[in-house]
Amino acid sequence: MDILTENQYTCPGGETVAKSVHLGRLLRFYPACRTCPHREETGTLSARQVEQLAAMDRRAAPLFHDRGIGGVYLNELGADVAHHVAASFGILLRENTSRKEEPTVTVATDGRPLTSELIAAVSEGLRWAGCNVVDLGHATAAAVLFTANHLQTTAATYVGNIPGKFTAAEHTASLDFFTSATELGATAGLPSSDDCPRLVGPLNPNQLTRLEQIYTAGPNRPTRTFGESRRHPTDAYLDVLRRHYHGLRPLRFVVDSACGPLIAYLEKLTEPIACQVLARRTTREKLPQTTVDAEAQFGVRIDGNGYACEVLDQLGRYVAAEQLLLLIARHLRRDNPDASIVLETNCPPALLRAIGDPTVPTDPHPSAISTTIAHHRAILGGGPTTPIHHTLHGPPLPDALSTVTLLLEILSRTDRPFSDVLAHDAAIG
Repeated sequence: MDILTENQYTCPGGETVAKSVHLGRLLRFYPACRTCPHREETGTLSARQVEQLAAMDRRAAPLFHDRGIGGVYLNELGADVAHHVAASFGILLRENTSRKEEPTVTVATDGRPLTSELIAAVSEGLRWAGCNVVDLGHATAAAVLFTANHLQTTAATYVGNIPGKFTAAEHTASLDFFTSATELGATAGLPSSDDCPRLVGPLNPNQLTRLEQIYTAGPNRPTRTFGESRRHPTDAYLDVLRRHYHGLRPLRFVVDSACGPLIAYLEKLTEPIACQVLARRTTREKLPQTTVDAEAQFGVRIDGNGYACEVLDQLGRYVAAEQLLLLIARHLRRDNPDASIVLETNCPPALLRAIGDPTVPTDPHPSAISTTIAHHRAILGGGPTTPIHHTLHGPPLPDALSTVTLLLEILSRTDRPFSDVLAHDAAIG
């Protein structure tokens, strides 16, 4: 912040403010103050307030990733940061939307105590920016995306674990942001079209850069009117999957996941049938023996948000990601032989030959996967570096629960052990 006169300052980003505003922003931990060279000009603030500011300076900045922002709870990502980045997202939505009505954002949390505090701050930040909020409570990331599409909301926000983390992350959190296909199409190299189905997917790189710019400069409130907030259940998400849980044989499977809502969903879906969900918290190294000891038909590790999974056969051997993708692709093509499969451009040639045409190549960024599936009406998408994207719910979702659901369906069509199914139905090369 450069001093223009004795009582005027220029905030990072170019806004001119009075000294009283400067002190007020310091007091409420305004994000731009973190990089302001005059943040030590505390004027009449009390000694206690100055110490709080010093403590804030000692904290590391939260880290932006390919879906949003994350970091260590309180040290890097506390309620104040969650509020400001959510407000920045709300401003981004207002910049991009062409609708006359206010943007509406579907939000949910993974159910951990620390994310419960953060989701309250996120909702407040979105409403401060004039966005309406639909709160799902505890849910998986896929349930949030499905509900956002189902309700035709402008965007979605999920407060959970750092994406891709399989181990328990008790002291870290992430805010993942999603918006509509209209903006996603341009970055994916695909023209926007009225033929493209409604889609709420990850922010593209340009949007993430803009979000970080708004956050760093400090969001300017676009309206003096707070948005509204309401609750909504996730029943419709589970209703779509329930049709796959009829006629399953009594399979036992071990599930290792820090995602509490996902375990709850599996228990609800299998309650009327003979399948057994054996929830176990363990390590990647110990899960193979846990699976064998439980005499399970397979085991699965699922990340903390319900995006991705790793699968083991009944012998405790991890299944290669490409082999799992091939198994599911062949299963889905039995009913849709001419359906497209979207694959990352870095997929091995042997996988391309095994899956066969038609396939559509795309960049490995999550926004590109989602948009390409939507534009080409593909039934599946994925590759070595991204989770399997399913279309069981309509819009493409990176959803480990859908992967487990289809695996149960595949293994219920035969009495062969999983390892034999893989050897005969998913051989690559």
